[in-house]
Amino acid sequence: MDIFIAHNSPAGIHERDDHVHQGFDAFLKYIETSRPRYFLHGHQHLRQTTMIGDTRVIGVLGEEVIEVEYPPLAMPKISQEDYEPMKAFFIAWMERFPISIQPPPGHQPIDILKKLEEMGMAKARLGLGQAIGDTLEQALYLPASEIESIDRDFSARDIITLSQLLAKYSRKPRRTGDTY
Repeated sequence: MDIFIAHNSPAGIHERDDHVHQGFDAFLKYIETSRPRYFLHGHQHLRQTTMIGDTRVIGVLGEEVIEVEYPPLAMPKISQEDYEPMKAFFIAWMERFPISIQPPPGHQPIDILKKLEEMGMAKARLGLGQAIGDTLEQALYLPASEIESIDRDFSARDIITLSQLLAKYSRKPRRTGDTY
């Protein structure tokens, strides 16, 4: 989730002195585990912004225009020397996260990549770059624990890790303290 809108604030953030203006522990836990990009709330009758990791907590008062920023990923441009390691990553990713619909025979992503290879490595590198870009876009929504699990699995199989790819192709890491 990118934007979470609630009536009240998280615990310890934008609170006032009286008991009816105390934030909720559950919201703070949600921010820490789910890491939405934005958490908007009212109730405190103030206009204030606070960062929790990379989550921007915004106390909204009255009307306000908020520009939402999405850190774009750089489209991977895959060199000839990086092709096989990136292909191994993509195959491992597809094994871990198979597509939910069953395409016709010969139309699985790996089959398409093989067809592109037959047409020439320049096309295959471009196609794999697009597939890796889509994969990294999906990965931005994974919890840190899932990224760590994927990294352990791929590293044990001598495959480039998700964190390594996110570090290479993300223009900005999601949270302070993340390893990618």
